[in-house]
Amino acid sequence: MENKWNELTIICQYDLWPRLEEFLYEKDLYSFELIDPRMENIDNDSNRWDFIEEDIFKDAFDGITVKLYSSDDDALDLKEISKEIENKKLGKTYLELIDDQDWRNNWKAFYEVQEIGPKVVIKPSWESYDNKEDKVVIELDPGMAFGTGGHETTRMCLELLQKYLKADDKILDIGCGSGILSVAGKLLGASKVIGADLDEKAVEISKKNADHNKADVDFKTSNLFSEIDSKGDLIIANIVAEIIVVLIDQVRDYLEADGTLICSGIIEEKSALVEEALEKNGFELVEKMTENEWVALVARDKHA
Repeated sequence: MENKWNELTIICQYDLWPRLEEFLYEKDLYSFELIDPRMENIDNDSNRWDFIEEDIFKDAFDGITVKLYSSDDDALDLKEISKEIENKKLGKTYLELIDDQDWRNNWKAFYEVQEIGPKVVIKPSWESYDNKEDKVVIELDPGMAFGTGGHETTRMCLELLQKYLKADDKILDIGCGSGILSVAGKLLGASKVIGADLDEKAVEISKKNADHNKADVDFKTSNLFSEIDSKGDLIIANIVAEIIVVLIDQVRDYLEADGTLICSGIIEEKSALVEEALEKNGFELVEKMTENEWVALVARDKHA
């Protein structure tokens, strides 16, 4: 019997895409098909782990098209997601039942090995990599939890992690998603890594990814720091701006005096909101990285 899939198509204008993307992430929806007519090719050169059907360009809408999939067994309620998107005026939605077209495997052609920063390589399991320079190679397949390294926010965090991590640092990865940052931190030399996420599914996937890469990471289901009982030399929060602001109000109790905070998942128009929260809580901005419409911030205690 042929499998059936629920397909939700979302069409939005270019200027609404950052808000729609942020909405999807807030809903823990990180695996989706992205169709952008502005892209002249699959964009493998920039290592985005999204996938595109080229035939769609023939009649492409002058805007962004996003497709989400679920089976009847999934907990994901695409009908409810569709209603919310329409109510928030983030785009037009179309929900239909489709036959299985082996979409779970077809997109593999568009996933490549990614070299991120000087030390880290992200590799899907079906690809090979000649590690001549003895880099940290993380084998990670795309899944329903955020973080394959292809998105700007994750990529910036990986670059900043390589820059600011010191030997034997303790890392707290808050909002760990797929666990990619936790795994990278441990393989780059952290003495201890704790990854935390509110989503139990994300924690489950993170544990599998860490085990697969032989990285000893302690993952917890936690609402920000609610289940954390130790401090970190380096805290990473790749979430969304509003939640990062809440985290900043608590972070001093969990960051060592001379520690470093890396924040990302921030759309450019909300960067000021996070920067103001850092200033209010006595942190100084050490570095600001921007890629496309996304921002990553590095901060330290002014009085350390």
